[in-house]
Order: sequence, then structure tokens, then C-alpha cells
Amino acid sequence: MPDWETIVLSIALSTITSITLVYTIQERRWKKRLHAILSSLRTYRDINRATKKLGRRPRRRYIVVELVSEKPLSADEVEKAIKALVREYLGVTGLASSGVSLVYYDKQRGRGVVRVSQEYRYQVLGLLGLLRRVGGSKVLVIPLAVTGSIKRAKRLLG
Repeated sequence: MPDWETIVLSIALSTITSITLVYTIQERRWKKRLHAILSSLRTYRDINRATKKLGRRPRRRYIVVELVSEKPLSADEVEKAIKALVREYLGVTGLASSGVSLVYYDKQRGRGVVRVSQEYRYQVLGLLGLLRRVGGSKVLVIPLAVTGSIKRAKRLLG
């Protein structure tokens, strides 16, 4: 009567040889499937990163400006003029996505802080140079600095 250990060992060896034989025959298929799975995972990872970026709150920049004008201007007049200028050149969607707004304005000194989305900071800086009239009076807009925080922007005003 044969020993049980040898029977189990022979069954295990035959199973391993049959698995390796099947694997070598189907190796190409498995490699293709594995490659497809890995590439889809990479694509999923890239899509996941992109959607996470889309879900983030847009980063803001603060432009410190000085307005030289014939007469003192109100904050409402300045903000309306800046928004009208941005709407004229970037359109309604550009105005909405740029998030342009006058955050702070000192009427006596003629200095203020304009908040803008990070992606539109250079376009808005260029457009501020084109602003010539606010509320019927001639104006010259001088950008002094661009910062990432309102605290630093107010410190630069002071």
C-alpha cells in the first residue's frame, strides 16, 4: 500500500505542473488583461485627481491698487467701473469665473484692494491699466502689489 504523503505530494506536483502549463499557454491573454486593468487604474487615478482639483475652492489673489483721480471716488463707483471693464473684455462668463470684486477702498487716499481668482490675476492686472474713467472723472489706476492674503494686502495699504 502506498504512503499517503507520496500520494498527496504526487497530486500536488501534477496540479502545479498543469497550472504552469495552462499559465504559459494563456500568459499572453493574462498579460493583456493585466495591462488593461493597470492602464484603467492609471486613468481612474488621473480622473480622480482632476475631479478633486475641480472640487476645490478657487484660490484668490488680492491686487493692491492706487487710483489717482480728479475728485474723490466712492467704492461703489470704482467697483462698478472695474466690473464693467472686465465684463467688456472677458465677457459675462469671464466676469463670473474671475470673481472680481473690490474688497476694501479708502476714499481719502484713493487706495483699495481688488480680489480676483488666481487664474485671472494677469488678465485683470492688464485690464486695470485700461481703466480711464470712473463716474465721469479721469482716473489712472496704479497696481502696487499682488498678494495671496487680505491681511498682507491691508498691511501694504497702511
